Amino acid sequence: MLQGQAQDSGSSLCAPLRNPVGAAVVVDALSAWAAELGHGGCEIFPKQTMRYDQDKDIGNWLNMPYYFADKTTRYGIKDGNVLDLRQFVQHAEEMSITEDDLTDIQIEPNGDDSDMFADGPPCLRHLEKHGGFPDGTRNDGMYNVAVYLKMRFPDDWQDKLQEYNVATCDPPLTLSEINTIQKSVAKKDYGYRCRKPPIAAHCNRRICLTCEHGVGGGEGNVGPEISNLVKYEGNPVYWFATIADKRMMLTTEELTNQLKFRTKVLSTINRLPPKQLGPRWDRYIDELCRNAQVIEVADEMLDVGRFRSMLDMYLLGQARTTTKEQLVESMSPHITGDGEVWFRAEGLLKHLDRQGFRHDPTKIFTWLRDCGATDHQLHVKGVNKRIWKIKEPASSKEPDPPINFGRDEF
Repeated sequence: MLQGQAQDSGSSLCAPLRNPVGAAVVVDALSAWAAELGHGGCEIFPKQTMRYDQDKDIGNWLNMPYYFADKTTRYGIKDGNVLDLRQFVQHAEEMSITEDDLTDIQIEPNGDDSDMFADGPPCLRHLEKHGGFPDGTRNDGMYNVAVYLKMRFPDDWQDKLQEYNVATCDPPLTLSEINTIQKSVAKKDYGYRCRKPPIAAHCNRRICLTCEHGVGGGEGNVGPEISNLVKYEGNPVYWFATIADKRMMLTTEELTNQLKFRTKVLSTINRLPPKQLGPRWDRYIDELCRNAQVIEVADEMLDVGRFRSMLDMYLLGQARTTTKEQLVESMSPHITGDGEVWFRAEGLLKHLDRQGFRHDPTKIFTWLRDCGATDHQLHVKGVNKRIWKIKEPASSKEPDPPINFGRDEF
């Protein structure tokens, strides 16, 4: 099922899909519909079109309707009437569409083949197609026009501003107002005011980022932009974000340090984001983080949780040494019989590597100490070896529970 939600009302518009459809196809369609309907920038589900990997980036949750169906507060409405679960399922089946149905719905914001905003933001093309800037939004509208013209016609954009004023404003702004906008935009490379009327309601950022003169085209823009930011609350904290249609995992330092962020993006997608002034970058990241989805992650899904499981697997493995002398020469752990297991770091690191778990040894040793392990020097037959001691996992000492076959006799 595809779904979009308007932020102002809390209501949702959704259409059931008859067969599985790629998330990117759904998001593209919903973004175009929302922009055309005047709900640009509304919340679109699914949030992500890809995952970083299967283990760490688990994706977003969906709040499904009809949970606890008899007393649900999330239900479908048809012709002003509330639908119960059975009615909703029947209606959904009748209204279900295929991927072909979805992609056949084409919205062309520049359907009259006008060249005024060629390769420009979809919002400006939409507003031109529908009569220009509404009364009360002309100044902000023309400001965005000036930004566009400066990108498209860097040498003579100021000469074209009055022409666009007459074409998109009814009545046009005065010459004094146009001169004020012109002087402001001429000072530096500003970006579009995407969050303000009149363009906010018709924003289709996914498409705009691909336009030559869209939000990613000017020096005043951060692009390639970060979207669908998700924070995984664990130890350590990880952030997952979509950047230029590539899903990336970032540490907090990589997200907040502009130099490290630019380096990470360049090594991942072969694009170098333009450098921003410190205050602008800080505001941008602050707004992203305030709006990020936060997910509490169970320990077993974090790197430290996976490490603990693999440590237990190593300590309880079948290949164990029986004497201290064997421990000095072996990579296998040694169970002392008095509640401890001794092992060499080399053996553990080799085990982790076989499991595909590769981390900085310093971090692994920190996790070991967090698990209660301590390092010691073992002296055997004139040889000194550094070993680790840890409490024997409980499961290695507890006998298997008796198998109960019931009372039937064979």
